[in-house]
Amino acid sequence: MAIVHHPDPRTIVALIDAVPAGGTIATDCDGTVWTGDIGDDVVLAAAQDPDRFGCGPVDFEAYVARLKTDYEGACLFACEVLRHISPDDAADALRAVVPTTFAARRYFVEALQQAMARGVAVWFVSASPLLAVEVGAGIIRVTPTGMIGIELASEGIRAPWPIGEGKPAAWRARGMPSLDLAFGDSEWDVPLIESAATGVMLVRAEHDADVARSAADVRGR
Repeated sequence: MAIVHHPDPRTIVALIDAVPAGGTIATDCDGTVWTGDIGDDVVLAAAQDPDRFGCGPVDFEAYVARLKTDYEGACLFACEVLRHISPDDAADALRAVVPTTFAARRYFVEALQQAMARGVAVWFVSASPLLAVEVGAGIIRVTPTGMIGIELASEGIRAPWPIGEGKPAAWRARGMPSLDLAFGDSEWDVPLIESAATGVMLVRAEHDADVARSAADVRGR
């Protein structure tokens, strides 16, 4: 297991290109695949229209503060606000509040899409609600092999939830294969990237000066 910290875009693309057909890549989403945090946007949507969500008043600023002191609890709360709203209605409400600055890390996503085209499995593994991850993937027009996010159960949340150590635990619980390559952007992604043959810690997408570059440009073609 090797961890690469904050590599340049060309190295990132080269690592993806090196995964052979039949290999498996997992990546965090918020701050890694795209800019911003779509889980936060779920809570914002509920705060703006609690009647639509049927969840009672939601204090978005209190949620933001909680992320700093109880990150896991805040992430689970972002999923709980979806309990009394239909998935289609929640998706519509979420799309309405996602900021216009929400965007893919272009070269990264293009390299992942090209990897899938040659037979590599690419999974999104996120601490945001699964519904939100699906919406985010739709906005940037990418369809990964599969997605893992926080999911509601009939009572509580489906365990293990993919937060911190829960990311590799959720991966194993689904009987997934060993990882050739994994990406993240924060301390909460360390367990996921440490579980791969090669793990990569990226700078957050919104701080990446090359976020809008194409994979071909990064490769120098």
